[in-house]
Amino acid sequence: MNKSGLLPAILDSLVTRFYRNKKILLFITVVFFSLIGSALGILEEVVPLILIFVPLAIKLGWDPFTGIAIPFLSAGIGFAAATFNPFTLGTAQRLAGIPLFSGLSLRFPLFIVTTLLVVIFLLRYTAKFDKTNSVTEPLVPDGGNSFRNLKKAVVFIIICFSGLALLVAAGNFYTPLSDYSFPIIALIFLIMGIGVGVISGGGGKTIASYFFSGTLSFAPAIILILLAAAVGYIIETGGILPTLLNYISPRLASLGRGGGALLLYFVQMGINFFIPSGSGQAVLTIPILAPLGDLIGVSRQTVVLAFQFGDGFSNLLWPTNPMLLIALGLAGIGYKDWLKKVLPDRKSVV
Repeated sequence: MNKSGLLPAILDSLVTRFYRNKKILLFITVVFFSLIGSALGILEEVVPLILIFVPLAIKLGWDPFTGIAIPFLSAGIGFAAATFNPFTLGTAQRLAGIPLFSGLSLRFPLFIVTTLLVVIFLLRYTAKFDKTNSVTEPLVPDGGNSFRNLKKAVVFIIICFSGLALLVAAGNFYTPLSDYSFPIIALIFLIMGIGVGVISGGGGKTIASYFFSGTLSFAPAIILILLAAAVGYIIETGGILPTLLNYISPRLASLGRGGGALLLYFVQMGINFFIPSGSGQAVLTIPILAPLGDLIGVSRQTVVLAFQFGDGFSNLLWPTNPMLLIALGLAGIGYKDWLKKVLPDRKSVV
């Protein structure tokens, strides 16, 4: 969907339509990127778009931080507050033994709240840059808009997500279906990608090249997942897991369910410093954290939520995350300056 030019085309359409009202444009683009991060698990793919948004933000009278925050910060927050993210949420829920994409009634309001917080943060931040002169010329990004049949592609994606939502709802009422949900969802994503390629006018060779180049980009993550699975296997077969649970559970139980869930969140944040791969973390930690949650009275849905937040939010903070460093390099922003802007200072807290 990215290689075919769909994402830049959607952005071009939004900017062209709302360039006269910067606040509405900021709101729509933040919601858009947060949504694709939450529903599709897209984060790495938005990094190249920083090259489009930084000059766009400067043209609008803002600064380079706004240019990186709109695509990357928004997608990162959406990635953390996942609704249908198959890479972290789907993997973690499957390993925890709970229905795929269950708990949406809790996660969707959290997604709305976190997205609105990003919108409010950026509206307040950009208010000091707003100039008295209005924008009179269309500000279309330089990424180009060569995508054909944009409306047809958007309708097609909506249909695919409707099928995805129906599958999730059916799995909650018909338990045997949940056993096949993961491969069916993978098939839906595959159909979505191929369908967008066909709608864009790409031939079979072009679509295949996009598919295989995307597969190769995931190769390092596959190796990390296998290594994490090997560690998990050693922990389980070596009897290390019961030892860890017996040692940790009394200490967590003394904190209560709320304190225990909060500690699981911070533990996951710490693990993400060393293992940036979200899927790899899920394979390594969920088999340990899920039964640990059972021992201290924390539901497995809460354990997955702690994993999801601990992994997702720290992606925007840890310098061991290569995506963050690449994004900052493209925007020309130092890591220290990034932390100063995204973390609350004492004055704002007071």
